[in-house]
Formats: sequence, structure tokens, C-alpha cells
Amino acid sequence: MQGKKENLNAGHRSRMRYKFQQYGPEAFLTHEILEMLLYYPIAYKNTNHISHQLLERFETIGGVISASREELSQVEGVGEQTALFLHLVKEAGNRVLYGDAVDRMQMDTYESLGRYATASVADETGPCVYAVFLNNRFEPIATELISKHMVYQKGFETRLIAKPALAYNAAMVSIISNRKTEPLMIKPLELDNTIRISCELDQLGIHMIEHYVVSGARYIGYVEKIPAQFSSRPDLPLAQFEKFFHRNKQKMTEEEEL
Repeated sequence: MQGKKENLNAGHRSRMRYKFQQYGPEAFLTHEILEMLLYYPIAYKNTNHISHQLLERFETIGGVISASREELSQVEGVGEQTALFLHLVKEAGNRVLYGDAVDRMQMDTYESLGRYATASVADETGPCVYAVFLNNRFEPIATELISKHMVYQKGFETRLIAKPALAYNAAMVSIISNRKTEPLMIKPLELDNTIRISCELDQLGIHMIEHYVVSGARYIGYVEKIPAQFSSRPDLPLAQFEKFFHRNKQKMTEEEEL
């Protein structure tokens, strides 16, 4: 009769827990914190090696828990259970950050959704795109990292937003493009892609209420900047959109320099 599988890392794990209890998180390096976190979904493997691999790919603990389950599962040693656990850590962190009010928070103004958008990408170290999925009462259902490729790049696919939106049964979505240190300028190709994404989401019954561009603590939004033209989609030709864009480009630049 085969006995219970022996945990060869048990002694190391006990020492790590004792160290944490005695000296607190200040005595730990980043990869050691992540290593201990992985003790819970991973019973027997050496999680030190896995934590190094995760940080090598996603750079920070924030990057790890913000990654999609599909991205996490591509790392050797990370299975479906571990990917789900890390996703739950992120959601628990959101509850700590925003309080229980996140369950009833209404994001029905440009400013409230903009503040949430800025906070959502605060831990990101580079350019990326997030999406906030909302119900028809303007209450957030979930916030997810969508892509490391920016909306202003060619070939940005609507399915990256549509797939999770349908899975969450979201009525509305807001896109967040984190530029990090880039200027907060509306780019023509990004404008083009924003219109296309909005139109394609409309066909699925999902309303894109805003596309925020965030850099640090500052943000601008396409719909807020050009509301009259954007509200006439999907029949508005791109040429008209671009004409309006160029007419207001100098004004937007002056605003960002203030």
C-alpha cells in the first residue's frame, strides 16, 4: 500500500513561516513573499523556483496577480488551480483597496470612472490595456488586464475585450490604455481602433462608455473629449472624426501642458 506522498520541502516551509512570524514581511525579498503565497495552492513542489519564473515574466507581484489565468498557466509549474488562486488574490486585494463599497459602487460619471481607471493600472510598470466590465447599473463586475499591446498599434483585436465581456455578461465596458510615461495625446490610429472596437462591441450588445488614456495620475478620455462626434457612431466616417481631431489637437495639447 502506497503511503501518503512526502513533502520534501516541509522543513524549508516551516522555517520560512517561522521567519515570517518572528520578523515580518520586512525580512523577506519579493520572490520569497511570492514563494510563500504559492505554498497554499501548491502542496509539494518547490515554489521558490516558480516564484522566480513568475517574476522574471511579470516583473512584480502586482504584475503576477494582474496577469490573466491563461498567461499564468504558460509558466512552468503553474496549473489551473494556482492560476485561479492568484486571480482570487487580486480580487481580494481589490476588496481591500476599495472596500465593500466596490460591490455597490456606481461609475456613472467621467470623473468616478477615471479615478478607478487610474487606480487599476497604478502598479503597472509598462504600457498595457485593461478593461472595466460593468452591469447596466454602471456597477463594476470585474477589471482585467487585456493586453500588453496598445490600442494605437495595428491589429489590436476586439475579441480581447469581447470574450471576457461576454463571459461576465457585461452590459458596458470601459477601456484603459496605460501609457505610463508617454504624453497624453490622442493618436489617429488609436482613434481609428477605438471607433472600430466600439462599433464591433455594439453589435454584441455591449456599450463602450469610455476609452481612458492614463499616464501616472493623469488621464484623458476619447468620449469625454469628443462627445458629439463619438455619440453618432457607427455611421460616422473616420475622415470626419479625424477632421474634428486635428481641429482640436492644439487645444488638447495646451490643456495637457497646464
